[in-house]
Amino acid sequence: MAQTDTLTIAAVERDRPSPLQWVWQGSTVIALAVLVIVFTIAGNGVFLTAGNMTNILNQVAILTIIAVAQTFVMVVGDFDLSVGTTATLSGASAAALMIAGVPVPLAIILALVVGTLIGVINGILVAYLNLSAFVATLATMTTVGGLALIVTGGTTLYGWPSSVSRVLTVCRSLLSMRSSSRSSRGLCCVSRRSGAAGTRSAATPKLRGCRA
Repeated sequence: MAQTDTLTIAAVERDRPSPLQWVWQGSTVIALAVLVIVFTIAGNGVFLTAGNMTNILNQVAILTIIAVAQTFVMVVGDFDLSVGTTATLSGASAAALMIAGVPVPLAIILALVVGTLIGVINGILVAYLNLSAFVATLATMTTVGGLALIVTGGTTLYGWPSSVSRVLTVCRSLLSMRSSSRSSRGLCCVSRRSGAAGTRSAATPKLRGCRA
């Protein structure tokens, strides 16, 4: 019994991160803290004001939604390069429809349909045609970016502005779905199934296709 306890303690000590590892793992937070301090000093107290913080949060709102959605793709061991241009085309489509007089709810639904179609195309290319996720989404990124340029005409379209409260609602819904839904738990097993001794479950392509 004593020998088992000794081995357990030794294993814990061996797996305990060193101070350098702690710093490396928290490097992103440290870098963020340094940037906040630098801009606070350089901004003469303006940087940490409520108005500026609200402005920053509104600017990163769309990127936050994209980043949270990207985690679903990364969970299955893939990477989608087209998420940015897909969001651009969907948003541009919604704004163009609103400017054209289409009701806001219908414009939003149609924009979601556009994004869904792009995701379906990516899923088919990767899961069923066995193309590399990098190559497939690089191609769709270029194509979708061109379509977004056509929709906007190279100009800025002003539609429904982003809001921190809306972003928090969307992110909460996505994270809740990821942690509790049956399909999301299935996604977590896809990368293991795809890489386990070269085997591949029949359900794997369907799950990989749905992730887009």
